[in-house]
Amino acid sequence: MKNLWIRIVAECGAVGLAALAVVGMATLFYVYWLKPLEQAAAAVDRDLERAVRSARLREPSRAPSSSRGIEGFYAFFDRSETSTDWLAKLHGAALSSGVVIRTAEYKVIESKMRVERYQLTAPVIGGYAQIRSFIDGALAEIPVLSLDQVRMRRTRTGTDIEAELVFSIYERRQ
Repeated sequence: MKNLWIRIVAECGAVGLAALAVVGMATLFYVYWLKPLEQAAAAVDRDLERAVRSARLREPSRAPSSSRGIEGFYAFFDRSETSTDWLAKLHGAALSSGVVIRTAEYKVIESKMRVERYQLTAPVIGGYAQIRSFIDGALAEIPVLSLDQVRMRRTRTGTDIEAELVFSIYERRQ
């Protein structure tokens, strides 16, 4: 056995041994590092697919159906809530996330379309996680809301963030 190793070393030389070492290290890297990561990624994909299926089953879709055409699209914006109801929900999302809304500018964007757009500019103060929570909560709570723009900057104290959020609320014109 010892003679076999001496003969392999003599025939391969230093370059051959280095190549064998690289192949061995690559095999170990794949088996002990990449393979477990692939399995973990596959598990996350399965969990995500399960969560998406579960969410689809729990919440009936109000998305417009292509079979109903453009009228189905406009029917999505037919809601019993008014713009003041949506603003109250937006304020509730801010309170629940711990974000402070100082003031807000609210205006109707004129258009000739059958859907009205109300633009709301809200300067808020809070931590990054609080602002993200507020945005996520508002978009989840209000189906006819869109986030149009976000501007953030740190305050002088360094712990809070001042953000200017621009939202749009869409309603079907009566």
